[in-house]
Amino acid sequence: MANAAVAPLLGLVSDTSLLKGSVNVLHISLHPGGLAPFIANLARWKSHVLWRLNEQINVTCDPRLIDLERELATYPAPPAPKGRAWEEADAIACRSN
Repeated sequence: MANAAVAPLLGLVSDTSLLKGSVNVLHISLHPGGLAPFIANLARWKSHVLWRLNEQINVTCDPRLIDLERELATYPAPPAPKGRAWEEADAIACRSN
């Protein structure tokens, strides 16, 4: 693995199907069987990810990104905070055990 810091994070993923085939970091970070249970600022992170993805969709009109955005939007998360949460969540805050 190119980045040694990634291995411990991937070890937290309970749904191993997320690690097969073409791995998508957005799926892994927001999926309930991925890293979502370990993200302390999940609502802000999800809001940020969806906002960034929407920005890419507005520029590219890529149907794969549109499908990805729709899927990620269905993943459970606490309600997004009011305001511009996407600007405040450019990093993930992980829960410690």
